[in-house]
Amino acid sequence: MLSHALTLYEPTDRVDRTLVRLDRATCRLHAGEPEAALAAGQEAILDLPADHRSDILVHRARQIGAAVAARHGGDAPGLQDFYEALAGPWVTSPAQDKPSVPPAGQV
Repeated sequence: MLSHALTLYEPTDRVDRTLVRLDRATCRLHAGEPEAALAAGQEAILDLPADHRSDILVHRARQIGAAVAARHGGDAPGLQDFYEALAGPWVTSPAQDKPSVPPAGQV
């Protein structure tokens, strides 16, 4: 179902396509594949140009990491690499001059 959802969006609709990809990553977690969920979530964000990695998208990806940590422990395979990959420069929304919460605190 979510695979089909990606075909409904234009390739230029980065936000919605990334949200669908993050939902697919969450499905992997629910299917008992935490490492695959982390890899898919990380890929969904890192495939975006840096200037398109908005607060909402990075936050949704970090929620996947938080869910993996809650279900499989903070030392789950791939979790540290996942957080490091998403700890790039702070992401800001157009309404902010600078973010109010550093990346590590946005979970």
